[in-house]
Amino acid sequence: MKKYDTGEKLYEYRILYNASSSMIVMDSYHYYMASSAQQAFDFHDSAMKYKKFCSQNLKVERFDPYADKWIDESELCELQHFDYCND
Repeated sequence: MKKYDTGEKLYEYRILYNASSSMIVMDSYHYYMASSAQQAFDFHDSAMKYKKFCSQNLKVERFDPYADKWIDESELCELQHFDYCND
């Protein structure tokens, strides 16, 4: 029987953000599969830079499938606001 290297365990993360700092009520989510909250936030940074978006990042959450709820992990990564729309 072959043994397969499963690598790192991936979790589902979602990032709550505003489309720009002036649109306070327009909250949106982006979802990522990542091994840590910081890695998910780095993926989000890359996506915002590629799309040239401005965003106000509010929260990073990890889905716990056993409890069927989202757990806030914002304190585990460095939240920052992106202003790539003026590049």
